[in-house]
Amino acid sequence: MLERMMARNFRAMNRRDLAGTMRGWAEDGVFEFPGHSTISGRFVGKPAIEAWWRRWFDRMASVRFVVKRVALANPFTLTVANTVFIEWVADVTTVDGMSAHAEAVTMLRLRRGKVVFARDYFLDPTIEDVVWGAA
Repeated sequence: MLERMMARNFRAMNRRDLAGTMRGWAEDGVFEFPGHSTISGRFVGKPAIEAWWRRWFDRMASVRFVVKRVALANPFTLTVANTVFIEWVADVTTVDGMSAHAEAVTMLRLRRGKVVFARDYFLDPTIEDVVWGAA
């Protein structure tokens, strides 16, 4: 079930499908994006997170996420609350032709199947400064 849910979300991101990407978020969700780039920060509430994704999708001409591993902190509490770790790689090309490769882990906290908190951890966090520019 969890793997299907994560695969569905990453397929939506690959299509740059904003509605599909947001489907799994709770209204009171929080997203933390690392670094010092112009897109880094803490985004509170589904509208703020949706605006972040809209800005991200608008910058990308092509996106290819590949999920490598999914790990569940406690496999016996998925229906109530849990923490999920997703290791992924992404290859993107921006609308101005810049290509980048990123490797990261996303930590999600779920409540009743919805994301209430997410934070990305990049192996090379400077990649976002390259793509977005330093703040």
